[in-house]
Amino acid sequence: MGGISLSIVFQYFRTLPLWIPIRWNSLFLAINGFMVAFLVKERTEANRMAPWQRQLYETEFAHMGFTEVEFCRLLETSKKLKKAKGAMVCIEGVPQDKMYFVLSGEIEVKSKGDAAASEHLTRTIATITDNSFIGEMTYLTHLQENSAVPAAEVATASCVCSKETEVLEWNFSDLTTYLKLPANRGVANALQAKLSNDLRLKLKTLNRRQTEKNIRT
Repeated sequence: MGGISLSIVFQYFRTLPLWIPIRWNSLFLAINGFMVAFLVKERTEANRMAPWQRQLYETEFAHMGFTEVEFCRLLETSKKLKKAKGAMVCIEGVPQDKMYFVLSGEIEVKSKGDAAASEHLTRTIATITDNSFIGEMTYLTHLQENSAVPAAEVATASCVCSKETEVLEWNFSDLTTYLKLPANRGVANALQAKLSNDLRLKLKTLNRRQTEKNIRT
C-alpha cells in the first residue's frame, strides 16, 4: 500500500499528471484498504471470543489446525440450541441434513438393528457426551458428493437426548456452500480433519467395548 501511495504522489506531481494511472492506483489502494480493514476486524473479533468459545477453541479445535479466525468463521455458520430431554436429534432411516456438536449434556445413539421387526425394538449402541459431533459421518458423505448441493443422506441411527443438552447445529447445505468459498479453504480442511478424527475415536471406542463384551461372554 505504501508503494502504491508513493506511485500516486509521483504520478500526480509530474509536469502533466498521469490521471489514468492515478485512477487505477487509487482503485487498487481502496481495495487493499478494504481488505486490510476486513482482516483487522476478523482478528479483533477473534481476540474477543466469549469465555465458552475460547475454552472450546483451546481444548477441541486449536490442535486440529484451526486458527482463531477460522474457528470464529465456523461458529458464525452454526446455531447454539438447547434440546430438551427426550428430543430427537436424528431418526434412523430418515434423511438427515444437520450436524451437531455437543457442548453439554448427553445423547444416546440407538439402532433398530437388522433383526428388529418393530421400530420400538431399539438398542443403545453409544452415548455421546460433551465435545463430540453427531452426524459427522453423514456430513462427510454429503461433502464428497459431486453436485454443488448434494441431497440429504439417510441417518444410520437415531439420536435422542437423555438429558437437557446444549448443542451447536449446522445445516449441511449452508455449511457446504460456505466451506466451498475460496476464502474458507483453510476452514474446510481443518473441519474435515476434525470430523475424521472424531469419527476415528468413536469407532475405536466402539471396537474396544465390543471386544470387552466378547471377552465377558
